[in-house]
Amino acid sequence: MRRTTRFALLAVMIVAGVLLATSSVWAQGGAPKPEKVTWLQHFFVRGGWVVWFLELPMSVAMVALSVMYFLEFRRSSLISDETMEQIRSLLEARQYREAIEYSANDPTMISSVVHAALAEASNGYPAMERAMEEAIDGWSSNSLRRIEFLNLIGNIAPMVGLFGTVVGMILTFNKIVEVGGVPNAAELADGISVALVTTFWGLIIAIPALSVFAAIRNRIEALSAEAALRAQSLLGMFNPAAPKTPAAAPPAAAPKPVTAPKPAPTA
Repeated sequence: MRRTTRFALLAVMIVAGVLLATSSVWAQGGAPKPEKVTWLQHFFVRGGWVVWFLELPMSVAMVALSVMYFLEFRRSSLISDETMEQIRSLLEARQYREAIEYSANDPTMISSVVHAALAEASNGYPAMERAMEEAIDGWSSNSLRRIEFLNLIGNIAPMVGLFGTVVGMILTFNKIVEVGGVPNAAELADGISVALVTTFWGLIIAIPALSVFAAIRNRIEALSAEAALRAQSLLGMFNPAAPKTPAAAPPAAAPKPVTAPKPAPTA
């Protein structure tokens, strides 16, 4: 249900961005004159259908996915200290059934890893260790597949921008052919500038998308390694090869003071 709500919100944001862009075009009543073009009109209104219907929705999707992934892949929500303490207290109290039920109902990643390991407790610690590793690998693989949307946007956006630039250049040179001579330099420069707007948007989308993708990927790998260490520390009591904490040795008795021998009497 939460994932459906997120995708519905993302779709609403994309539709709102498209409607905003198209309404701006309709409000302007066509392309404005070159001498009155503002920065907003140049980069938003005159960019053409490639900007309105492809790159602006991609930019909205990139921002929405970046915010969603940064909020989702947080240490405080995946490896919660409160969850760790609750599981540790249950295991130390030998309430194994309660620990299994708690880890099954808790939504954090560390609970799912501990639950997978506790489910194999009857088969020995090596089986628990394998189940723990498989749970971490499965979570990591699933998370990396999910954030591939950012990688996809980051790789497609420059190509979409280049496509729009090529289309704009073709239309510009067609106008040169239509006038049958050398066009005005200002008009030619303005047409080429408008054609390059799509490449500008492609880079604006791709650079943040690939940067966020790399940051989230590194965070997933770091969280996977930390979850493995935390789970091993929680389940260390099931490891028969783990070194036991030696009992404290009784304090040694204080040594008796040594007295110097008395000198022999002289004759």
